[in-house]
Amino acid sequence: MEHQLKIWPKYYDAVAAGEKTFELRDATERIFNPGDVLFLREWCPLDQQYTGRSMKKVVTYVLQGEGLLKLRPDIAVLGLGPELARYPVDGVTRLSKELYGKVDVGKILGGSDAPILHDAAERIVELADELIELKQICARTR
Repeated sequence: MEHQLKIWPKYYDAVAAGEKTFELRDATERIFNPGDVLFLREWCPLDQQYTGRSMKKVVTYVLQGEGLLKLRPDIAVLGLGPELARYPVDGVTRLSKELYGKVDVGKILGGSDAPILHDAAERIVELADELIELKQICARTR
């Protein structure tokens, strides 16, 4: 699962430099798991807007409300892996998943090609899922 999160500039810089290898996040509205992707978007609290810088990191470890640390159950400490490379297919994957199931190909075409295109769309989504899994496996082995 991908989580889009705001991150302040000084923390963004530390994560980008490899000095900060964890994130501390509120876990009351989200469930974080190893293998999830954090889409970190730099947010300027003074301007109340995004700066345009962003990166994606894989969650390698989740520590939440356990052990001797007595963490609050609503706080999660997330271990961060290396930055994910930006693959052009990410946008295609997201778009195909968003559109698949929302678009009635038969209504658009109104012809006999609709079943063929429907099958092709299903296969694209399957391949996109396989690619996402492969990227996550590769990211964990780096």
